[in-house]
Amino acid sequence: MSKGKIDGVQIGRGLAALAVVVAHAFAHPLPEAPHVSWLLGRFGVTLFFVISGFIMVFVTGAERFDPVRFIRHRVLRIAPMYYLATLFVVIVSLVAPSVFKNTVFSIPHIVKSLLFIPAYRPANGAIEPFFKLGWTLNYEMYFYVCFALLFALKSTARAVILTSFFLLSVAVGRLMHFDSAILTFYTGYDVIGFAAGMWVAEWWRRQATTTRLRTPGGLSALFGLAVVATIVAFTMDAGKAPRVDRQLLMVLSSVALVTAFSLIASVGSSKAAHVAKYIGDASYSIYLTHMFAVGFAGAIFHKFFSAAGVTGYLAASLFGLIAGIVGGCLCYAFVEKPLGKLVHRATGGLKARASTPGPNAAAAVVDR
Repeated sequence: MSKGKIDGVQIGRGLAALAVVVAHAFAHPLPEAPHVSWLLGRFGVTLFFVISGFIMVFVTGAERFDPVRFIRHRVLRIAPMYYLATLFVVIVSLVAPSVFKNTVFSIPHIVKSLLFIPAYRPANGAIEPFFKLGWTLNYEMYFYVCFALLFALKSTARAVILTSFFLLSVAVGRLMHFDSAILTFYTGYDVIGFAAGMWVAEWWRRQATTTRLRTPGGLSALFGLAVVATIVAFTMDAGKAPRVDRQLLMVLSSVALVTAFSLIASVGSSKAAHVAKYIGDASYSIYLTHMFAVGFAGAIFHKFFSAAGVTGYLAASLFGLIAGIVGGCLCYAFVEKPLGKLVHRATGGLKARASTPGPNAAAAVVDR
């Protein structure tokens, strides 16, 4: 295990967040999101999940780990910002209920959302938490719990068992229809990304210092594979291609990207590198808050500008995109970081490590 930073993985997190922001920024001005926007958002989320699988293996090491410490750290890392975002939606839904579409104030729904329990949305029956973007965190917490339950095993055995379980659950989900939101949600395709990320980390731990892929040619081949797989996924006929086929192609693309990113220990000290790494640091805040900024920016744009047609659409989308990124970075600097320090002090200085010994610096950098 390296104790240094893996700048590439951090940049991968930033890329995932940007993909989601671009998807939502260009879909927001339209009455209905185009299919390509949905695909781009799915790609960003899949990349996030593959990185998450990689990180969990990376920070816990090859041997057994402390499951209580692991879960505690994961909850303290994810929940505070998510709860703030949920609280904001709760307040707005009470004060100005017309602001958020398809949001109905419901105490049972809010409670399930805060407990990361998948539930049907009262307004439209979608399986989403009260704060819609939190659906990815329901998967994250599910993965953490499954991962922690196998704490006594070595990492390779964990990867084998979890991969088998996730693939079996997806197969069951394709064969059966469940009325339960929980069963429907957790037998979805998204769990495949976590499993794939674990295997990238298993490979990385054994090969990172010797692999021939750590060359310009090797990295170019990995990035090329990612581009080809993504293009194929995006150009598949939406009406004919099974959703699982597109999802598997996005997983393949994400695996190629994370493999390449994991081999880039440092991207240098240029201004562009600093910006890319900062966006990676801020990726969680960007993901959670970007729709607030995109929506607000759209309202401001249409209030002061009257551009119509394609020009107006592109201008509004770009305005929303910039607002989403800048707003997320500001939230990271002035909310997430101070809140993280406050939680750190309140919980007695819980360290990022979940195992002994562990890669402190690397865990802090790639920890999502």
